Amino acid sequence: MLLDRIASAEAYAVTSALLTLGDAVIGDYERAKQLRGALDFQDLVVKTANLLSRSDAAAWVHYKLDRGLDHILVDEAQDTSPRQWQVIERLAGEFFSGQSARDVIRTFFAVGDEKQSIYSFQGAVPAWFARQRETISALAADAANARWYDLELQLSFRSTPDVLAAVDTIFGPEDAHAGLTQAKNADRPRGRPPA
Repeated sequence: MLLDRIASAEAYAVTSALLTLGDAVIGDYERAKQLRGALDFQDLVVKTANLLSRSDAAAWVHYKLDRGLDHILVDEAQDTSPRQWQVIERLAGEFFSGQSARDVIRTFFAVGDEKQSIYSFQGAVPAWFARQRETISALAADAANARWYDLELQLSFRSTPDVLAAVDTIFGPEDAHAGLTQAKNADRPRGRPPA
């Protein structure tokens, strides 16, 4: 009992010191960015999401983008954070609104695999990939002249059959598969050795 209390006190002291240090480092980093007038990647995402959320600014941004944004490609979509999806959804929503100053075919293309998600530390939520598929396909379905194709690749050119089999083994148990939105018994792409 006494040893547990001592261990808890030590853990508290170390955690407190780390939090104090982390707070100082983050504060220095934010001040350095401000002094230099710099933005990091996260700042760009947050400011863009905020800009596209403000009705007064969003209309102007969409008007300007209408002249040059015809295609959206989201690669590694399983590692896209909810805030990044917010930006993508607001941009894609205009694709399917039916209002454009130009007569062009616009495309939205996203590629991802929940089992490959590695960016949770950056806010990625693999389930949002499936959620956004539903959201954006619904936007397309509501549009007058838009078509939506939901395709699953059945052949992998990036991985060998052994790698794909190992991934299937890891995600085979029910508890490991519980966090995925894909059906457990869905066909996996068959791997092909790289050329």
